[in-house]
Amino acid sequence: MNPADLQKHISWLHHEDIRAFLDSDDVPRPWFQAFRRIKSAEGRVTWFSALVPPPLIPKLLENSRGWDMHIGDGGPATWTSRPAGVELRTYAPYGSEEGIEPIVLYRSFHGLRESFLELAQEFRLYHNLYPDPLKKRFVAIDKNGDESEAARYGDDFLEIRTDLVLMFCAVKQMALAIYVDSFRDSKSTLGELGLEDTRTYHSGPKHKYFLALVPQGVFSDKNYKTSGSIVGKKYILPGPILGEKDEKPEK
Repeated sequence: MNPADLQKHISWLHHEDIRAFLDSDDVPRPWFQAFRRIKSAEGRVTWFSALVPPPLIPKLLENSRGWDMHIGDGGPATWTSRPAGVELRTYAPYGSEEGIEPIVLYRSFHGLRESFLELAQEFRLYHNLYPDPLKKRFVAIDKNGDESEAARYGDDFLEIRTDLVLMFCAVKQMALAIYVDSFRDSKSTLGELGLEDTRTYHSGPKHKYFLALVPQGVFSDKNYKTSGSIVGKKYILPGPILGEKDEKPEK
């Protein structure tokens, strides 16, 4: 491997592209990956998302080392607490006592029925999206009768038009949480790459991630000698609530 290719490979193992994304206020456009799983011979990555009350962000960054909501979460639940020794049961429509809400839900049925992805009902109702299951998509219809694709999905992904997601966040005054979990494998050893075993946490005002570079046997299979991994999240604060005349959805 020549020096340029070696440096590129090391940057890839270090997830420098994902680290830069987590450290920015960027949101992918024109489509937002609310959920996506990608697997290849040398890597696998999962993207996920949720809505978070902005005042909760400092607490989540301080106390949580991972995602705030996990794949499969987001359904209704009841919580039991015992303040002053008295049992109190609380109903949480999205399963979170802290007000974290799903954008996409992963529905599973103990292996007895096929699992599938579901776009949150409140999002569908707010944008009045028309379901088109034959094409695996949702369609937005404006006042002039013009149609545009608003969301589309498959077995391993559900993506939504970014402008519709950010509009929804603004109306609800909820922050958009973006989560990532990625592994990348190399057939070179740490020594051959001139690297050392490292496991570190990194954080900022609106992001946090755990980064690791480890020898084979920890995260990767026997065909690879080194694994780089990152588990992280970032928060995009909501914009101002727009009036109807100010809303200009993208096509």
